[in-house]
Amino acid sequence: MRRLSQIQSSNHERIRLLGVIQFTHDTYGECPTWYADAKERELHNEFEHLCRFAVYTRGAEWFNPSSELLVRIEQIATKPEALHLPIFFPSVAKNGAECS
Repeated sequence: MRRLSQIQSSNHERIRLLGVIQFTHDTYGECPTWYADAKERELHNEFEHLCRFAVYTRGAEWFNPSSELLVRIEQIATKPEALHLPIFFPSVAKNGAECS
């Protein structure tokens, strides 16, 4: 939930969670974050052509929607519902109060 909050706070539009790739100690041993970072780099390279903003800039985290991207998410990610995660995360108002 903390990561979802961070992602939402860096985007002025309400985000929709499409899928989650889990990196746990059970699956990846001592350094699951290393594997998560490597996968993130791999996916950024794969979908660089869909990047909303210039590569290596602050907005480079966001991609334009496409059927290619949605198919890839279906292939590699777990649906949020299966993990009991919300699809939408509330926006955060300037005073810290949540808005839906």
